[in-house]
Amino acid sequence: DMRKNSRLMEFCTVVNRLLRNTAEARKRNLRLRTFAVLPMTEECGIIEWVNNTTCFRTEVEALQRDSGHPYSYQEVRKILKKYSRSS
Repeated sequence: DMRKNSRLMEFCTVVNRLLRNTAEARKRNLRLRTFAVLPMTEECGIIEWVNNTTCFRTEVEALQRDSGHPYSYQEVRKILKKYSRSS
């Protein structure tokens, strides 16, 4: 849901403000990386490109390949649906 992505980035911005107001966090340069999200509908929107990042699917595929337990895209969707209903 693109609206949730937008809200999460707003939350991260608030957390970053709190971190800037904390001496220890400033000393350690703690911050959350945020990006712009422009929701147009629940399932569609525009997300800012963030350098030096990879998409979640690429990382999951690499983990599956490295672990020797590859799943098809359809199998992963079934697993995600199963667990999203149980919560």
